[in-house]
Amino acid sequence: MDGFNFKPYDFNNSLASQTARDSTEQIRKMQEAMQRKNREEAEYKKLMLESVQGIESNTSGLPEMISLIRANGEKSDEVYDILVEILALSKAKDIQEADSKFESITNKAKGLSDSIETTQKLFGYAVIAYQTVKLALTAAGINI
Repeated sequence: MDGFNFKPYDFNNSLASQTARDSTEQIRKMQEAMQRKNREEAEYKKLMLESVQGIESNTSGLPEMISLIRANGEKSDEVYDILVEILALSKAKDIQEADSKFESITNKAKGLSDSIETTQKLFGYAVIAYQTVKLALTAAGINI
């Protein structure tokens, strides 16, 4: 047996080495899962915050609209109807329809000569809605 360099197989060392590799792999997978979960939670929170901010932005004018209706006593029905027409302007199918609705709204708002402030606010809402609709129609390639 002089010519043979026979080393007995070290089962303990091999098993320990494999266990260490398995443990390291499990830890790495757990860390990746935790990182993925943290990223998903952060993204979810960001989306929720953006949604809340969007809702806040979209509804910021509502209290003013409501007080505009309530503050105009006998004219409150007319103010309400004009606000409804301003919202209906968003359904215009082309620029010509938007122009027509905008002109109708402005003529009705002019008829509320009792309150210059109310007329100005209605004009402001109408202009914002009209410009937004025109922009959307133009972006969609609807120019008629």
